[in-house]
Amino acid sequence: MFTMKKIFSFFILIAFASSCASVKIIKEETAPGADISAYKTYNYYSFHAAGDTTPRKTDQRITQIRKAISNELNQKGYVFSANNPDFLVNVSIKVKQDIQTREKTPITDPQVHVGQPNYTYNPNDVVVGYYKTGMMQVDIVDAKEKTLVWQNISDGVLADKESDIDKRLQERFKKVFEHYPASKK
Repeated sequence: MFTMKKIFSFFILIAFASSCASVKIIKEETAPGADISAYKTYNYYSFHAAGDTTPRKTDQRITQIRKAISNELNQKGYVFSANNPDFLVNVSIKVKQDIQTREKTPITDPQVHVGQPNYTYNPNDVVVGYYKTGMMQVDIVDAKEKTLVWQNISDGVLADKESDIDKRLQERFKKVFEHYPASKK
């Protein structure tokens, strides 16, 4: 027999598991023969944002993204270098707005009858909210050879509150760079 405490605990567990799964790694690939750990320094190559991003906040978002990436790379022993870096980081982002719906059922959305009952049922989905998702591609490019040596493509729901953006970016890049090799120093 389920008690309210067990049911509540189950829902907390589901909510926690779904919050951890907000970023999905679609692709992660290292070029054959590439020794990424031999690199010591990095810089940023270029930045491309497309979709329904907010233009007035693009510069702010670029700064936040670069800060989150730098945090992960610095933890792995890489050092930022404005002059003559070993590799360049290229970030591309595509943002889109999605719609959250739920299915209409006769139980949750009963028809109201006035006079003679009409028993037709329209099973359209009901819009319950909107949210933004972002697909992000991070390329690591050898600065001298201008060749791609590592790539990661991730997808996830974006933070809807301004106060959550830095935290969500840190979580995202921690997952993106989880298998990225540390520098040999």
